[in-house]
Amino acid sequence: MKWCSSILAILILSPALWAQTWTEFAVGPNFTYPAAINDRGQITGSYSASAAGRSKAFVRNADGSITKLQPESVYSGGVSINSSGEVVGYAESSGFDRTPDGGFHKVSLFCCATSAVAVNDAGHIAGTFFLDWDRKISAVYLMDKDSKYIQFTFPHGRAPHDSVLIEVRGLNSSDRIVGDWTSSADGILSQHGFLYESGAFVQLDVSGAKLTRPRAISNAGEVVGDWTDTAGAIHGFLWTETRGFTSYDAPQATLTSIMAINSAGMKVGYYSDGEKDHGFVLDPQLAMTVLDAPNASSTIPVGINASGRVTGIYIGSKSSQKGFLYTPAMLPQR
Repeated sequence: MKWCSSILAILILSPALWAQTWTEFAVGPNFTYPAAINDRGQITGSYSASAAGRSKAFVRNADGSITKLQPESVYSGGVSINSSGEVVGYAESSGFDRTPDGGFHKVSLFCCATSAVAVNDAGHIAGTFFLDWDRKISAVYLMDKDSKYIQFTFPHGRAPHDSVLIEVRGLNSSDRIVGDWTSSADGILSQHGFLYESGAFVQLDVSGAKLTRPRAISNAGEVVGDWTDTAGAIHGFLWTETRGFTSYDAPQATLTSIMAINSAGMKVGYYSDGEKDHGFVLDPQLAMTVLDAPNASSTIPVGINASGRVTGIYIGSKSSQKGFLYTPAMLPQR
């Protein structure tokens, strides 16, 4: 990596902040988990569909109406949504692709356990599948609109003491994929971040980190996420090809994680002060605005679109878990 710097957040509270709006929404009776928001303001995620806690996928439309996605599966969840409203997610041991016209397509590669985690505006999909179920060796795939795909995995040791478990976290318009992989060689675990582009991958490890977890990538190639130091503390980070890693800690935080980034370089995440979780927005210069939903015990943003609307998890009284939509003051309110 190029270099790593560490900075402390600058807290900015502007007068316009008081005109912000928050909208709570609940899809199921027990929990609602938003996962992503697109530039049209549509949100996808999962909700509890039964007392047993089995989840189902949903889309919250820009007008506030809810579309419950019911693929033929016991449980499912939406994970990513592109600007046209195409959704990818999971349905039991397979992934799914729901087109804007409502059609469902199963995504299942090789032997088993295929995930569909990210979809870009070209309709390309990224996820993982198992190359070898017994040895727990998985691979990443990138699939085009015609269901043609390429795949790659990471070096691993010899059976029976090896494994390569991979998580895809983000996909941008240039088909760059970010994520992390955990390998076990002779009982020793290690977790690393990665950036994949055009058949090659770059290992993304914060210097001195025990774990590095990229969470998202912008169309400009900026990567955000978090890393864990040897003492177990979690810090946020921003990575660019030219500057390498910049580590980020919110003021008085015991944990900081950056979860998403939009095309303008605005980032969202959350931090813990040891008592509750607070959301935040970072501008391109890493100046911070705190996002605390009204009457929430915790606010955890997970996505931000091009216009600055934010979605995430709202935890209220009695640990009830709902979704929220935050609209900045300068935007039309919905």
